[in-house]
Formats: sequence, C-alpha cells, structure tokens
Amino acid sequence: MYIQTLSIKNYRNFGETPFVIQLKPFTLLLGENNIGKTNLLNAVALLFSQDIGVFQRRILETDDFNYPAVLRFKKQVANPTIEPQDVFFPEILIEATLTDFDDDQAAVVGDWFADSSMNIAKVSYRFAVRASLDRSKWVNEQRALLPNRQVVSRGEQKETAVSAKGDSL
Repeated sequence: MYIQTLSIKNYRNFGETPFVIQLKPFTLLLGENNIGKTNLLNAVALLFSQDIGVFQRRILETDDFNYPAVLRFKKQVANPTIEPQDVFFPEILIEATLTDFDDDQAAVVGDWFADSSMNIAKVSYRFAVRASLDRSKWVNEQRALLPNRQVVSRGEQKETAVSAKGDSL
C-alpha cells in the first residue's frame, strides 16, 4: 500500500489553493531548506500518526494555519462592511488517497474505501471551527473588542485613540 495522491490546504506553508502531489510507491523528497518538506511529512503524520504526544499532536494551533489565510480572516473580522455571517473561517484540509494494498492492509483501511471496486481508499483530516459555534455572534464580539474606529471615506477607517476618561485624543 502507498499514498497515491496527497492534498494539503491551508496547513503552514501550503495555501488556500490545495497543494496536490501524485506519489509513486517509492518517493524521495528533495529540496532546499524551508520549502515545506517537513510540513508535508507533518501533514501525513496528522492523518496516520497514533502518537498524540507533545511533538505530534492532532490538535492544531493558530500558527499551524497558513499565514495569508489567517491574515485574510483577521481583516474580514475587523472590516465592519462585511456582514458577520459572510466572514469566511479558514480550515485546514489534508487528504490522502491510498492504493495497491494486499488483503491484510485492505482489512485495515476497509472503512476508508472510496470506490465500489475497493481498490482506492481515502482518508481526510479536517481542522475547522466547531459546528456549534455561533459565528456571527463570535465576529460581533471580536469587533466589539477592537479599538474605536471612525469611518473616513469609502469604507476606509481611521483609528481613534481614547483616553482613560473616554475622551477622544
């Protein structure tokens, strides 16, 4: 059995457009430092690792999200012209397609079959905001915590500092 296709979206240096790579039974990762080889392997570990220790946790943090995706999200939250229900919450999605397994391996991946011929299995890891979160309420609460802002023109905003007495500075 081997990973035939790997898709990574919004995980660390992998952006909003999913990074998709076709793999062979034997694949070698080569490249310069800081281009994502370790992040790719960590993404695979999120799918298959049973180790939930300090170094390989399956619960992610903000730093595990692609930075531009987090920045777009923060800008949307801070922009009062965007309706709270229209703010897009980013998510991390990692998917692997497995193939070429023997009978023993097929028994392990039996719940992951993606086709009726049982030749392809697919496993996914999705890290997203919990479904029960009232997203509009959360956005409004975050906007209430932002410094006072004054609309200047065409949706541009100007921060207004406020003294301890509540007077504008």
